[in-house]
Amino acid sequence: MSIREARNALKLVQGLSSNPSRKKVLDELLQLNWIGYNPKTRYVHLRSFRRICFELNLGVAKVIPCSQKDLANTRYFIYAVVINVKLYQQKSAIKLQTGRDPVANKSEATLQGPYPGLGKFGLGLLLHCSPTTALRIKAKCLELGFIRVHKKSIKIMTLPKADFNLSPYLKDIYADKSFLLKFRKNHQTGLIEVYEQLKDEMVPLLKIKKRGKNRFEGIEGQKLAASSLGVR
Repeated sequence: MSIREARNALKLVQGLSSNPSRKKVLDELLQLNWIGYNPKTRYVHLRSFRRICFELNLGVAKVIPCSQKDLANTRYFIYAVVINVKLYQQKSAIKLQTGRDPVANKSEATLQGPYPGLGKFGLGLLLHCSPTTALRIKAKCLELGFIRVHKKSIKIMTLPKADFNLSPYLKDIYADKSFLLKFRKNHQTGLIEVYEQLKDEMVPLLKIKKRGKNRFEGIEGQKLAASSLGVR
């Protein structure tokens, strides 16, 4: 397709409504060599998915299918893919910890808690953004149905009555968790229960599918190794 046709095609991508933004994206894709340009014909062509995976040293044995609806939110779909893959890795690690199988990857298997999830700092580290931005991305992925979130907390003590002077004292004891303490009244017993808010449980909703090996062989005379999907 021509440069003009390529720019018109990018109009379908959310957030690329202006010509300068579409030109910038095309320039970046050319720089990454994800698309090619023939100066004689002035036409651009797309690199194949398998070639891009090979150049990025990504495994291609597993993929996450996407629909036209997902592509309407391309940015957050890509964020969701990264998050979902991490959650699936955590689920596998938890299964290894609780089962009899030996732990294959100690770094992945060392988890805090018996359920998959990421706090705002861990999510920010994964997505290479600030914790505040990571929470916004998480909320948007939840809204779009890419993940499911369950709030988690644990009761750490019970008080006979509300004592507002006790709150600063508890925050001194749990200095690293002061912002995670919540007070609730049990209407059946009349007692005040103190809870520590834990990281949310995050459930991946995007499905990972296996791909046939033969579809990704013979790239420039080389054979790609069939490995698990990797995110970099």
